[in-house]
Order: sequence, then C-alpha cells, then structure tokens
Amino acid sequence: MLELNDIIKELIYDQEWESIHKCAVDLNAPLPPIEPAIMIVDHKTKEETIFGTLGNFSLIKGKAKSRKSFLLSIIVSNLLSEVAFFETLSSPRIGSKNKVLYIDTEQSDWHVQNIAHRILKLSGSENQDWLMMYKFRSLMPAERLKYTEKLIKSTSDLKVVVIDGIRDLITSINDEAESSLIASMLLKWSEQYNVHIITILHENPTNDKARGHLGTELSNKSETVVQVEVDAK
Repeated sequence: MLELNDIIKELIYDQEWESIHKCAVDLNAPLPPIEPAIMIVDHKTKEETIFGTLGNFSLIKGKAKSRKSFLLSIIVSNLLSEVAFFETLSSPRIGSKNKVLYIDTEQSDWHVQNIAHRILKLSGSENQDWLMMYKFRSLMPAERLKYTEKLIKSTSDLKVVVIDGIRDLITSINDEAESSLIASMLLKWSEQYNVHIITILHENPTNDKARGHLGTELSNKSETVVQVEVDAK
C-alpha cells in the first residue's frame, strides 16, 4: 500500500511532466505570426524595420543624462497616437491592444508627472486612458518586482510595458543570480502576457557596455538593443 508521501511525490512528478510537455515544439504546426509593436520607418524608402514585437523585450542603454527617458517619451507618444512620429516611428494596431504601462523607479512625483504631460503633448492624442504611469521610487526592490508583475498580469489590452530603471528591481547590478532572474522574468512576462517590454539601463562610465552583470544578461537576451548618446556637435 502506498504511503501518503509516495502518492504526493507521484502527483508532483506527473505535474512536472505536464509542464515539460507544454514546452514541446510541434514541428508540424504553422509558424506563429510576428506581431510588431513598434516599427522604425525609413524616411526615403518608407520601408519599415521592426523595433520590438509582442512577446519580447528590448533594452535602451546610454550614459547618464544622455536623454534615454526623452527617447522613451517619443516612443510612448507614438504608441498613444498611432500616427508615425515625424515619419520615423510607427505602431501597428493589434486588435484591442492599445495600453502602455509606464513604471519609473527613481524619479519624484513632479518628474514622473512631467514625463506624462510631455508624452501626451507629443502624441497630440486624447487617449489619456491608454497611458498608465506608476512611480516606484519609495519601494524596496522586491516590492518593485512583485508590483510590476501584478500590474502586467491585471491590465487588459496591454501592448507595451516600460520599465525606466530596471536595475532598481534587484539589490545588486552585479549579482549573477538576480540578473539572471530579472532577464528570465522579462522573457516570461513578455511571452505569457503577449506584450513588448522596454527597459532602460545606464552604460559604464568608461565604455559603451550596459552596466554590470545585469547589463550583460539583458543585452544577450533582448530582441533589440538601442544605444543613446548626446550628439558631440
């Protein structure tokens, strides 16, 4: 007669196999469609290049004060207006997906609200309810991580998630385990909830590499890596 512990072990073992089978790839199934969330438009040819797709995440990196957040404002304003920004960016409509979740981890109320006003002004759109802004400055890293996942999970019609200050979701930018965890969470969230996630991280002062072990992990796993720098001219 099986002991209760043996029965529990068998149930857990069966659940593990069920989870493994869900990850199997059906080689005969049709390829899933690519769903671009953000496109870059060539001025001359009008050809479009994918910046980011649903189910993936991207990284914007740059030195401190290189205007990374301003680039984000331009991208998000385009997502709200659905009109090509200066014929450079476009955001294809994907069903009912139209909302942007913007999480700032380090700035004050005034600065975050100012960013929101800039985005809405640039978009020229009345779709204010499409933009959700959150300020996580006063929270601990574990709380930021937990609340970010909760917001992504609970927001319907979500298209793009912005995390301005991804390093603030962990305690150490050079911790290998934490860095691997964050990269894995971004991959999981983007695929599970079918959104595109944009992250921001500073570069090292002495070179153009994104900071710490976290920067290495995100650079390796991002769909797109964008470097922002101030024009020397």
